[in-house]
Amino acid sequence: MRPTVHGCLGDGIGIVNHKDDPELREVDGTAGDWLAQRLHTSDTAIGRVVPSDYFAYARVFPPVVDGRGRRHRWSAYAAEAGFDVSAGTPWDAIARRGDPEFGEPPMGSLDFLTASALAGAVSLHTSTADSCFFAFWVGYAGIPVPTMTTAVFPPSRRMSIFRGSVFSASNSIGMPPGNRRAVRWWPEDHAWCVGADIYSRSVLVGGSAKCIDTILSNAEVEAYRVNDELRSELHAL
Repeated sequence: MRPTVHGCLGDGIGIVNHKDDPELREVDGTAGDWLAQRLHTSDTAIGRVVPSDYFAYARVFPPVVDGRGRRHRWSAYAAEAGFDVSAGTPWDAIARRGDPEFGEPPMGSLDFLTASALAGAVSLHTSTADSCFFAFWVGYAGIPVPTMTTAVFPPSRRMSIFRGSVFSASNSIGMPPGNRRAVRWWPEDHAWCVGADIYSRSVLVGGSAKCIDTILSNAEVEAYRVNDELRSELHAL
């Protein structure tokens, strides 16, 4: 039985009917072998979360949603505290946990709007936009029990692998509270890879220089280039 697939606008539940067929279909876990073989258990996020052999990288920050449902960029909150956000900024440097109006970005994956915008950007830089893979951690509450073999990514995260078009990135599987989006996703031609860990507050994207430039120029995505020096120093997301 195929799991129910949901899309969330502002993280409200609703069925997505994308013209490019957003349906996610579970596939055998061996589809994740390519990625599993290129990840390793290290302190650096590049290499642990996404492969380390891409030409360029960007870190994408999902918005913070406050108590009134308003979306805010990390940079806006950082500006109030008197500092600038960069690709190396940890969430803890921004969080104002004593403020009841201050929310937190999603953990482990992106919100619907950011995932949609990012999918649109990376779709321009793959020859297999209609054939992408999506990894969901099986430990989330509400996630359907895998019906096929699973993949294992560092550090020992067992993942169900699904297949769909790149625009399936905005979809989630299961029912609330388990409606979760993919932790990692990549196209069949491996032109780029989007990744996070289950405790991450942001995601990494590895790809070509043009791919990363497209992401950085998208006004709907808050993203920062990971420069060469930061590649070996970026640990937590």
